[in-house]
Amino acid sequence: MSQLKRSQYGITLIEILVAIVILAIGLLGVAALQIVGLKNTHSSSLHTQATTTATDILDRMRINRSAALAGDYDIALSASAPSFLTVAGDDLRDWKTDLVGQLPSGDGAIDCSTVAGLCVVTVRWDDSRATAGNAAAVVVLRGRL
Repeated sequence: MSQLKRSQYGITLIEILVAIVILAIGLLGVAALQIVGLKNTHSSSLHTQATTTATDILDRMRINRSAALAGDYDIALSASAPSFLTVAGDDLRDWKTDLVGQLPSGDGAIDCSTVAGLCVVTVRWDDSRATAGNAAAVVVLRGRL
């Protein structure tokens, strides 16, 4: 019996080391899931902000419908807001400022020239943090005035 006891020495230590390795791998997996979850939550938050700003400018255009139908709100991506002092100019300047302030590299465009009363609002921003290098994220919202 004493020979059997001697051959069993160290087995418990090996079992503990194997259990620690398995636990460490599991904890690394949980940490990786947490990182992916945070990235996706941030990306979702940016999408929500983009949709909110697009809805905001559509609401402003509905309030000032005649100017929107006349094309006063039409603006291209990367274009700066007009400097003239009108309601449409103030709305566009506020909207462009909100895009830059709320979204990384945020920009927007508005096109109301397609069908009478139908406007297309495009919001673009840098979402490379969550998309693993695909920097451009776009929300396109179509609304009738």
